[in-house]
Amino acid sequence: MTESAPYLEVGGPTSDDSSIDLNVLVVTTDQGRGDATAALRDHPELRIESTASPNEALDRLEEEPDIDCVVVSATALTGDGHSFPSAVRESHPGTPIVLAEWGKSGLLADQICREVRRCRGMSDLVGFREAVEHAGHAIMLTGRDGTIEYVNPAFEEITGYDEEEAVGKRPSLLKSGVHDAEFYVDLWQTILDGEVWEGQLQNRHKSGEVYPIEQTIAPIEDEAGNVVRFVAINRDISERVERERQLERSQKKYRSLIDAAPDAIVVADAETGEIVEVNRAAAELTGRSQSELVGSCQSILHPDDEYERYRQLFADHVESESAVIRELPDGTEIEVVNADGETTPVEINAQLIEVDGKQLFQGIFRDIYQRKVHERELRRQNRTLESFAHTVAHDLRNPLNVVQGKIELARNTGEGKFLEDAEQAANRMERLVEEVLELAKQGRTVLESEPVSLETCAETAWEVVDAPGGVLLVESDIQLMADETRLYELFENLLSNAVEHGGTGVSIRVGALDDGFYVADDGPGIPTDRRDRIFESGYTTSADGTGFGLAIVKQIIDAHDWEVAVTESTTGGARFEVTGVELRD
Repeated sequence: MTESAPYLEVGGPTSDDSSIDLNVLVVTTDQGRGDATAALRDHPELRIESTASPNEALDRLEEEPDIDCVVVSATALTGDGHSFPSAVRESHPGTPIVLAEWGKSGLLADQICREVRRCRGMSDLVGFREAVEHAGHAIMLTGRDGTIEYVNPAFEEITGYDEEEAVGKRPSLLKSGVHDAEFYVDLWQTILDGEVWEGQLQNRHKSGEVYPIEQTIAPIEDEAGNVVRFVAINRDISERVERERQLERSQKKYRSLIDAAPDAIVVADAETGEIVEVNRAAAELTGRSQSELVGSCQSILHPDDEYERYRQLFADHVESESAVIRELPDGTEIEVVNADGETTPVEINAQLIEVDGKQLFQGIFRDIYQRKVHERELRRQNRTLESFAHTVAHDLRNPLNVVQGKIELARNTGEGKFLEDAEQAANRMERLVEEVLELAKQGRTVLESEPVSLETCAETAWEVVDAPGGVLLVESDIQLMADETRLYELFENLLSNAVEHGGTGVSIRVGALDDGFYVADDGPGIPTDRRDRIFESGYTTSADGTGFGLAIVKQIIDAHDWEVAVTESTTGGARFEVTGVELRD
């Protein structure tokens, strides 16, 4: 296949293409030079040089390597010249040798051109074969009927079949059974129609193992355009397929992980804001399907009327790469809006990531509604505890003053009854502290209600109020359902308030209403424009007041689900009417 012929007799069909310029060395005797020149003078594409002997010709070939063809006459091959063709093949294996008869000039010129082309083609084939032999892909040459005529070493390595085992067989030698008959019918129809077939298929190794390949099959046509052979190039893609499978498994694992995440995860293009990935929690948070969210702008997640602020927020945090976003620049909560227009406060853990060279912005949205509820409840409880602290401090003041006063009297007079009065006041202080602590523990303002005497409660509270010239008149007695200790605090604060504003000589009346009771005094009264504020914690019009007494009264009334109204008494003082009270006969 790679060796050129020693010489050929001129004859056979002529070639229509003899237009190439060639350097031709004619080897003939001195007598034959004229005949050679005459025979080829009508073919200007042939540049003729001549030598008189084979030895001279060999020297000339060494000196002029551009000789394309050697034409030798039969007379030059006599004697020592018979070894000339072998010497040319050894020293210049790609140079053709033509044995000529000078009387057939046209045929001789065509034969020279044809032999040069043939040898050059053979040289190209040698180079092509070298390339095929060293190719990394499996290459197989078959006849039109599919019979394997040639395989390269890569074929042997990939399939496990050596050349002797494959040549003469058909490609079905590698058939795996994975593909159906229709698959192969389509393949063969394509290449028999003169078209190239490309695709992936599963082949079976000699060991029995099935492996994937990427195959290209091209038809080879003769000069008349008829398909005579096929060349198939197969590339083993086992590693690539395994990488793709690993990638697919990783993607499924990643998808499972983000879908299992309790927080909403949204991934958007950092440049355009287009959402490229969301998890199930994001769909649940927004009330939209995952397919509806993907491809939308990230602004779909937030209220329409805040579009510009959220757009700027997104742009600012893309530049800062990562952050925990809890609020807008003005302190407003970050909100996500659902398909029904309802909003949910969220905290966003945002991070800039790079995937396949593309900048993406990943946001983990945490629903903080319950956290906000807990924070509000904590603030409420803190206020309650603060209120308890003020209540305890305020309501202990009067009995503490009684204790101190009675002890002082006992010390000055030596009379034991003052110590008994001090002890009673101390016992009330202890009971107050214990019940306030119990209320705080239970998170309540009042304990269980029980029947309480209006007269007894008011008079007991009056005992700890420092008003030596004051008068308390209980005009009627009723039994009402209340937390006795807290009702005692209510009267203590109402009576103390009357003394604080009406003076130590104030006159106070307590009486029953149809569904409650009243406390009225003859002090200066409360202006109409201030009556709405007197129950506010810390509000006072007295220089010595704390502003907590009436706030405690309102707290106790609210805890019992009662109502309170502030009016003017018949003497022009203040009148507090407490209604909605459950009475007992």
